[in-house]
Amino acid sequence: MKCCLDEGLDVVCFEREDDVGGLWNYSEDVKPGKGSVYKSCVINTSKEMSSFSDFPMPKHYPPFVPHHQMLEYFKQYMVNFKLEEYIKFGTSVENVTPADDYVTSGCYDVTTRRTEESQGSDTVTQRFDGVMVCSGHHCFPHVPSLPGLRQEFQGSVIHSHEYRRPEGYR
Repeated sequence: MKCCLDEGLDVVCFEREDDVGGLWNYSEDVKPGKGSVYKSCVINTSKEMSSFSDFPMPKHYPPFVPHHQMLEYFKQYMVNFKLEEYIKFGTSVENVTPADDYVTSGCYDVTTRRTEESQGSDTVTQRFDGVMVCSGHHCFPHVPSLPGLRQEFQGSVIHSHEYRRPEGYR
């Protein structure tokens, strides 16, 4: 969003959740369609490599940042560059299609739905000159099919998407 705004583009960001941070926004609950981290997760790249070039991570952060500080960093970035006003929280993108006149206009029709029940569930379709799909690649777990895994293996089988704490695995 920041780079698009820097280029003078009109920006609208639809965020399904009620906050920024995506998978870094830790929750004890596993939520289908939302990336997740476990309670003790720490990034595996240094804070210098993980920082935005125009907004370094705070000097007091450790070299490898825990998930809660990564989330705080994203929130600081949003506030610093006043990005919140461009984000429509609690709004799910349901459909993106080329507009009927796409050949001449190059536009897309984007259908959204409010995710909060108190907001109603009506869908709205708006036209945009361009679309960026930034859904992340951690939203849906991929579970391979291994012959005999569920029938022969006697242990617990879970995907890392479901893992939260080490209890039960020590």
